[in-house]
Amino acid sequence: MEILVLDESYEQEIIDLVKKKKKFSHQLLTDEVLTTLQLGIRKSLKNKLKNRIVGCVDNGKLTAVVSQSFDNNYPCWYMDYFISDDDSLTFSNGHGNSINACLLFAMQDAESRGFLDIYYSVPIQYLRTQQKTHPSSPAWSRYDIHIERIIPPNKFPMIEVHKAVYGSVLKPHSVVIKRATLKDDLRKPLLAELK
Repeated sequence: MEILVLDESYEQEIIDLVKKKKKFSHQLLTDEVLTTLQLGIRKSLKNKLKNRIVGCVDNGKLTAVVSQSFDNNYPCWYMDYFISDDDSLTFSNGHGNSINACLLFAMQDAESRGFLDIYYSVPIQYLRTQQKTHPSSPAWSRYDIHIERIIPPNKFPMIEVHKAVYGSVLKPHSVVIKRATLKDDLRKPLLAELK
């Protein structure tokens, strides 16, 4: 298994990984959702300073991706989405090995650049599952996770940071905006090292 920052040669494989799913983030994979994702994928593959996609390649096949966007103003990064080809993710170890490996790489690389906070959104239906899986995940267990806001169905958020992780497609379900902050025992030495 190899974890790497993907380039434009992976565009079709990422799109194929997305198309395998009937739903994306608890929402039917409509033409509008797919078109929005395709535009975001192209943008992320071309501009690796502000956006990028971290992927897991196993035996020459792309098995998982995590999309990141960086915001120097806060500073933080946004997890735009993650997806795996595994239809039955093993939640006992967090999200499945491929996703966990991508997340850990993305987090540690962002941390080395001073991005110690992560914003992301999930459908409210995933909230209880995440409360169980995050503590056992080698990636998420390093972070304190807080709910920032719950966005009702068919409403866009008002705060810029929340808009960034919600996306541009209106959701027919409630969405939870979360912030993950690197735990103090890991944060303090890293901040001292970055000075």
